Amino acid sequence: MNGLFVWSHSLCRSTLAFYEELAKSFGAPLKVVGWRVSHRQDIGFSDQEFSHLDVTFVGDDFAGARRLLERHRTWHHLFGTYQRGKVFRRMLLEVARSGCRVGVASEAPCNMTPPPLRALKQMYIETAVPFIVREQVRAADFIINLSGEDSASLRRLGWPARKIIPCGYYPPPLPNTDFVERSVRHWEDFTILMTGKHEWHRDPLVLIDAIRLLASAGVRVRTIVTQAGPLTPEIRRRIDEYSLPVELVGMVSSEEVMRLYQSCSCFVATGRAEPWGIRVNDALHCGAPLVVSDGMGAVKIIRDFGSGRSFPAGDAAALAKILRLWVEDREDYLRAARQVRQASEACMPRPKAGEVAETIVQMGVGW
Repeated sequence: MNGLFVWSHSLCRSTLAFYEELAKSFGAPLKVVGWRVSHRQDIGFSDQEFSHLDVTFVGDDFAGARRLLERHRTWHHLFGTYQRGKVFRRMLLEVARSGCRVGVASEAPCNMTPPPLRALKQMYIETAVPFIVREQVRAADFIINLSGEDSASLRRLGWPARKIIPCGYYPPPLPNTDFVERSVRHWEDFTILMTGKHEWHRDPLVLIDAIRLLASAGVRVRTIVTQAGPLTPEIRRRIDEYSLPVELVGMVSSEEVMRLYQSCSCFVATGRAEPWGIRVNDALHCGAPLVVSDGMGAVKIIRDFGSGRSFPAGDAAALAKILRLWVEDREDYLRAARQVRQASEACMPRPKAGEVAETIVQMGVGW
């Protein structure tokens, strides 16, 4: 391989470190071209973390994209978007026609639209999207599935099972954070943390309902909920109506979020329809045992490493049962806490990129 050219969906820390390690695994230089800028800057994360990489933003500049291809015709190309972005979708086919090897690293379709428009979005996914991406699917050697193990929705788009590589998002730890192993001290002062925008597809209300069930059973734990969103008024209403021990702290600094990740007893991610959920990785790398909904791709971390527990999406009773178990059973909580370090180390960009590179080579598709 002369080099790895990544046509990235966005210039985001959730993927850049992975691309860097993937290129190293192939023993090749890396060039990254971005279609969109990172939205993570909006919540306080620096865009300078990967300033050492050869990164260019090309957006919808088709002429500029073609000039870049002319200079990298002997490289292998990986596309982070193939169903969105007219220029990148067109470039994928041009790269393939030029004789280069082409791969994709993207999420599986996930309907995050709330009712009542949800049904229309699902119809679009099931009928229009397979037609829109048919040529790109045929042209690609493989797809690295950034949604974890959800291959069924990719197969419905036309991806053959042999081309699908289960993966996920594996960013490095947040800058200036440490792995804090949880101990008896964290169990004795049990504090639940939930971060993420208060939106339908993240379903933060299921945690509030679980805390209500715990409170009604006489189990009172401290719960901290950060950020805001469309569901914030309803969250606040339920907290007030039932006098729940939930601290709705709103938007806090990135430094405060990092402190919370490093100090909470456990981190809860409640998504009902999320391709992955990067906040799960952020909490994991800070040492937090995890409780993750099976509506999120990031539940793969729980299933692979036992670094916490999972529950059915939308099931407040099941979530309450897990939290009560940990609050009342010190050994069960500490057993999960001991698995977190191994999971964190295994979910770093380098080992995960190495696994994926080995899988691609074994596929025998010219990489």
